[in-house]
Amino acid sequence: MQNKTGTRFLNYLSCLMLSIIAAFIFLPAGKVYADGEELWVNGIQVSEANAENVLGDPHTPHDVIYSAGANTLYLNNNVEITQGHSMPFTDGSNKTIGIASSLSTLDIVGSATISGCDIGIGMMGNEAYRIEGTETGIVITLKS
Repeated sequence: MQNKTGTRFLNYLSCLMLSIIAAFIFLPAGKVYADGEELWVNGIQVSEANAENVLGDPHTPHDVIYSAGANTLYLNNNVEITQGHSMPFTDGSNKTIGIASSLSTLDIVGSATISGCDIGIGMMGNEAYRIEGTETGIVITLKS
C-alpha cells in the first residue's frame, strides 16, 4: 500500500516542475533595450540572445559583451572590429559604423581596434551626444 501523502507530494512536485518549464518556454524573452533603440557591433545587432557573446565566436566568447542593466559594452582582449553596420546618411551615401548605437546612454569599457569602417563609433538618430574618454573607456551620453 502506497503512502497517500508521499504520492500527493510527488504529484505536486511534478506539477510544479512542469509549470516552471512551461513558464521558461512560453514567456516572452526580456528586451535588451527599449523599442526603437539599437546597438550594432562589427555588423552584428546586439540582442538578448547574443549579449554574452555578441560576435558569436566560440573561440573568443567574452571579447564583446553587452550588459543591458549597466548600459555597458565591454570590449575585451583588444578585440578587432573590422565590419560595420551600414547606415544611410542625409547626403544619400551609405556609411559603415563599427559600433553603432541609438541608445540614450552607452558606456564602452575595454579596448578594441576598429578598422575597415567609415566611422569607428557612431550614434544613430538626430540626437546630440557627448563622448568622453576615461581611464577605463569611453562614456557616451545624450547631451541635454
